[in-house]
Amino acid sequence: MKNKVLKIITKYYVYIVVAVISTALLLIAMALNGCMPFGDKFPMPGNGFYQDYTQFLNSVRQIKSKRFIEFLDYGVGLTFDNYGMKSYSLSFLILKPWLYPIYYYMPEGMYLPVFFSYYAFNYIISGPAFILFLTHRRSGIKIDPKNPVLIVLGLCYCLSTYTISFFIYYFRYMIYIPIIFLGIEKIVYDKSSRLYILVLAYYMSTDAYYAFIMCIFASFYFLVLEHENVKCFLKNSIRFAVSSICSAMLAMAFLIPYFIRTRYSPYGSSDEVKPSILNWFGNILCPISEFHAFNEGMITSSNNFIANIYCGLAVLILLPVFFTIKDIKLVQRVKILLFLILIYIGFDNEFINYIFHGFHYQWQVPNRFSCFFIFIILTCFCDVIIRIKDLSKMAIFISAIAVSCILVASYFVMNKQYGIEFNEYYFSFIFLTIYLIVILLYVLNILKTKLSAIILCILSLEIMASSVPCFMASLYNDDCAYEIQYAEDMQKLVDRHPDMQTPYVITERPGEQYNQNASYITGTHSLSFYTSSSYSQHFDLFYRWGMLFSKNITYYTTGSPLVDMMLHVKYHVVNVDKFVAESPYTPIDMENNLVLYENPYYLPLGVKIDENAIAEWNQLADSYRNYETAFDRDNHFANSLGAGDIYSKYRIKEGIRENESYYTVQEDAEGNAYYIFHLSDDISGTIYIQVAQALEYVDYVYPGENRDIYFYAPAAIKNGVFSDSEITIGVLQEDNMNKLYETLCCHEMEQTEFSSNEIKGSISDDEGGMYYFAMPALPGIKTYVDGKEVEYIQIMNGIGIRVERGDHVISFRYIPEGMVIGWQITIISALIMLIYCMIKKKSKMKPKDEKEQVQKL
Repeated sequence: MKNKVLKIITKYYVYIVVAVISTALLLIAMALNGCMPFGDKFPMPGNGFYQDYTQFLNSVRQIKSKRFIEFLDYGVGLTFDNYGMKSYSLSFLILKPWLYPIYYYMPEGMYLPVFFSYYAFNYIISGPAFILFLTHRRSGIKIDPKNPVLIVLGLCYCLSTYTISFFIYYFRYMIYIPIIFLGIEKIVYDKSSRLYILVLAYYMSTDAYYAFIMCIFASFYFLVLEHENVKCFLKNSIRFAVSSICSAMLAMAFLIPYFIRTRYSPYGSSDEVKPSILNWFGNILCPISEFHAFNEGMITSSNNFIANIYCGLAVLILLPVFFTIKDIKLVQRVKILLFLILIYIGFDNEFINYIFHGFHYQWQVPNRFSCFFIFIILTCFCDVIIRIKDLSKMAIFISAIAVSCILVASYFVMNKQYGIEFNEYYFSFIFLTIYLIVILLYVLNILKTKLSAIILCILSLEIMASSVPCFMASLYNDDCAYEIQYAEDMQKLVDRHPDMQTPYVITERPGEQYNQNASYITGTHSLSFYTSSSYSQHFDLFYRWGMLFSKNITYYTTGSPLVDMMLHVKYHVVNVDKFVAESPYTPIDMENNLVLYENPYYLPLGVKIDENAIAEWNQLADSYRNYETAFDRDNHFANSLGAGDIYSKYRIKEGIRENESYYTVQEDAEGNAYYIFHLSDDISGTIYIQVAQALEYVDYVYPGENRDIYFYAPAAIKNGVFSDSEITIGVLQEDNMNKLYETLCCHEMEQTEFSSNEIKGSISDDEGGMYYFAMPALPGIKTYVDGKEVEYIQIMNGIGIRVERGDHVISFRYIPEGMVIGWQITIISALIMLIYCMIKKKSKMKPKDEKEQVQKL
């Protein structure tokens, strides 16, 4: 047994060394940052906590409650499609079944280690994946699996700024590129498609959008490979195309529903605008400036030209030497050069960038395709370093000088145009100088045959040292401690008020701008969610009633009575230690610093509405811009139902004025704004202010008391507050608000039940009429009255159902659109491919069997 272990270690030692070094550097960075378990900081940045960890906790909770398959997610957004790979969905159960027993039996103390280990594994395994490619490649010289050069190359790949900065995302390109590209080489040189078909099909099933980008670059890589002649190229093209189609057919169960979802994406309005090939994000030298030692990398950025491409200075300064290698055909070298140039231009050119992002505008995470640039230049560097003894010394020297000059020029451009301090580039200057000195000594014959060994040693030190500051930037979250304490206190409130865990009983956190997906931590429900896979139907509904959102984030902020009533917000939870966090409702409970408020105007899902009375409002309120203010929009709705105005409006001017209301404003360095309102004696009551289409609670002003109130507008929403020097504020008319509430609450859907793919409730009505359901009309929802399917009406950006008088059972059933036909195609395709493989295997065995029979005779 001991000998077997030693043989395995000896055989695969380069893989093990790369994995161990990568793990050690990650742990060192975590310790320096004070991340758990070396401190109390959460070991992931913002998205890793608010988006991923919260969903992970929700998945664990659902699986432990034995809810293994759910099509509908009631946790965020008033219902959300759960088919897209959440951990208690059918797709997740099929594609990652090994995680289910882990989640089910995992003790609470292991939640964070298990969660983080999944991301750490994706980072650690990337280096060995690249080594696997280099030792099995068909397009160039294979490297001996025991060659220590592989250790350096694996570290350059694993410790690149792309891998470290983006290991918190689900891109996973750094793992899949070597395997899928190796599969392409096997198609071309071995006439074998199995690896490519299976791996690409799996990637398509798990990450359809990123797999689409992979397919774009896979096509380019196929073109870059060497083909014997035109005839061979055509045959390979057919084989490659058929293999790609086979992968897609196997993944249709997930691709078709995903494609249908993209038709309803809130990004659609941006992607419909075609970019121009003449538009550039910055300067052509800007992207390459990111190639510098001790690079902190980029997680998100508003500078669209930034690309995480750093993987060692030596890699770049020797890259031109690759194009002088004579045992690689000239056509092959030219194709690789053109491919690299095209990718690089794509970092900065709007049109090419749009194509390389899968015909989609990049959003906050620019140049996600930079991983392909890293893969190609590291592969070229590998070809250079293993041949360096046979290459021209002058070519090596000229290459190093030329690239160094370009890099230094790019640093100066960034300093001049964007104010980047030169101290970010000091280590690059040092390492470039060292490399140039070593190469000069080699050219002068002072160094004989040790150039590759010395460069690889320096490169190892450079890339390992540079990984630490990059990790320091991509690890930890300062808000974790606050959120964990919030979750503990919130859980106690939930235990005392169990209806908080009932779907369509919404709990919000006024004043907490970054509340996305936080409801998952405690099993409550929220309008605030953070996901780029949302539907336009969600945002249309929020826009209608007056909530803020960006392309993939909704901001509840402080809410308004009409939003809370129509979108089922029953509770507010406020941290009383926070200055701006308040609620207009009555407190009913408290746990440490958390105060629970209950909304007196809460409405459940399903209320009767007079469709004729609100017909005009239904049309006009499609945009709040059809009204002078959002107060007028809400007043129009209340008046339509006979309740009268629910707001009185007042125009407030900027600047100090005697005996009048006025406001002043101050901005901080981050662009956040602080508004101070001084109100005249005639204004009192619950005060609201307009932010774009939303109305936000400010404060309650008592008659004759303090006349100063304050409003904090974070930079993300500040621009939507005001467009001139006057601000309109509204005072809630509670009598009219009560009338509106009483009008709507007299006919409600009752005894509502929620299951994995169905919402069911009962209605009893002596007259009949239109019932309105403030829920997004997701594609795939069907409506039933007494078990009979009926067509629903899209009204007020929700769902409307007309019912006759009497007692009825209303139900909504959800099957993701395209799922059924997708599974049919997947199953049929899998059977056809299986039969084909069996026939092919049998045909290969047949000649052998016949030969054996002849021998017997």
